[in-house]
Amino acid sequence: MKQIKKLFDNEKYIFQAGIINELVVYGILILESDRIYTNFNESLVRKALDYMQKRHPLLRAHAEYDFEKSSDIHLIINDENDSKTKEIDFEWINLKQSNRENMIREIENFKNKKMLFKNRLLWSFGLIEYNDSAKNYYSIVLKVNQSVSDGMNVSALVVEIGNIMNALINQTECDEMKIRLELEDSIYAHVEKSQLFTKEILFTRKF
Repeated sequence: MKQIKKLFDNEKYIFQAGIINELVVYGILILESDRIYTNFNESLVRKALDYMQKRHPLLRAHAEYDFEKSSDIHLIINDENDSKTKEIDFEWINLKQSNRENMIREIENFKNKKMLFKNRLLWSFGLIEYNDSAKNYYSIVLKVNQSVSDGMNVSALVVEIGNIMNALINQTECDEMKIRLELEDSIYAHVEKSQLFTKEILFTRKF
């Protein structure tokens, strides 16, 4: 069943900034291996992302809005099997024989691509691969509208993706594949529950 989350004023500001490629956060994880895994392919990566969407409801969300009629923005959290959930903006770039400098350049190119948010998932995923004479390198890049995740959380998300991919490669099961998380009503509800800090500290500006 779909869930609907209406964005608060500050969340709307963050979302709108994301439309022009501002306030977009990135998580980057670089993996290396001295062997080639024949089962590490696009199908396996998409399966890992599917597990992530089952675990994190906001990774199944898209935004609905019409600024000509209203300033309201609603996040629609889709069912796991909804067709919109499967429309992941995913790009695999194989640099083949290359070097770290070229990989970093491709990471920057991926980061700078403008995301389309209307009726689309609020994140995109890139995997950049290259190899030298000794090892294979894989850089996974998760790009997310900040209304969905902040810089700290997106770093945790790419680690989870890495854990799931590693489990799938080795045909095992990790906690991230088994444990599903619930959607918080707001960031304030989360921080009050965890007692990280108060709403007054977070809500410093009204947009």
